Amino acid sequence: MNKKEWITQIRAAKAAHIVWHGNAISILKGLEQDHNKAELLSTSTKFGKWFYSRGQSLSSFGSYQFIDQFLTEIHSLYMKMYELTYSEAHGSLFVSKKSQKKKNLKQAQNLIEEFDFTSNKLLSALDQLAQEIFQSTDEMIESLI
Repeated sequence: MNKKEWITQIRAAKAAHIVWHGNAISILKGLEQDHNKAELLSTSTKFGKWFYSRGQSLSSFGSYQFIDQFLTEIHSLYMKMYELTYSEAHGSLFVSKKSQKKKNLKQAQNLIEEFDFTSNKLLSALDQLAQEIFQSTDEMIESLI
């Protein structure tokens, strides 16, 4: 593949992440009822499938490791928020189920800012990866396959 093809794939992967992020927020806010769209694992998303298959050819670039780190972080946050939002709250002797559920929902809402921030770091790292590819020699890019 040449530079243009790799950069096109990165843009498509970036777009897929943006769509996933929007779906995740909709699910967390209760706007999307189809929890089959939740895609809690990074390997189940369109972006993750690309990143952990064809995208692995780009692992020699410095930004690849950051993308991997941010992808792991964002899915960890998402899983935590999803569990706080949708798992059954368990009360205790001193805390009612309703009160615990309210506390869980507040915790999930507090994590959304970090979730968005991590998503933006991932998108920036994808831009950096595209820049690294653009600045590489054609020979180096063609040897990636």
